[in-house]
Amino acid sequence: MGGQDGVDIVLRSSSFGLLSGSLRWFGRMQREMADGFTKRNSMDMLATPLGEWARVREETTGRVFLVGKFLQVPVSVELESADIEQVDFDFIQDKVSKFAQIKRQTELFFEHIARNSPDSLGLAAGARLADCRDCIACPEFAFGSGAGSWSIVYRESVFPISEPYGILVNYFGDDVVGFEDISDAEEC
Repeated sequence: MGGQDGVDIVLRSSSFGLLSGSLRWFGRMQREMADGFTKRNSMDMLATPLGEWARVREETTGRVFLVGKFLQVPVSVELESADIEQVDFDFIQDKVSKFAQIKRQTELFFEHIARNSPDSLGLAAGARLADCRDCIACPEFAFGSGAGSWSIVYRESVFPISEPYGILVNYFGDDVVGFEDISDAEEC
């Protein structure tokens, strides 16, 4: 069930919206894991229903994350405690498995926003996009402890507000519920 697909999961808070601290931590964590994880964080490997994942405690904040891959997609989950029994792996499996449908729904959402409120995406007044297909790319999923709420940071987008870190899209269940401009985050 595990592997790599080029889709990343980002850490999110238990409420809608991504804290800039989580973004900074996750970006740093990805770099450190690629470089052979440093001693600043403690990590242990666990068998989960979706494969072998790492439980990581960020030492400066004490926050605990579960980091792994499912269907070739890296996944991160912010935990309320170090116990992984509270993680809804079926929910994560469902969302990652339906990524193609979720992406198309999100593109339609942005098509509506671009048509009705282009300035909210950083587009010039009167700007029109012919089609919002493939207007977002390089997703990073984010799961927290909130029931039904989750997010994706699309690291690449045609929208000006996506520079330099991407655009955050919030979901509840299968529905897009909003987006956030994360361009002013300190580092992602």
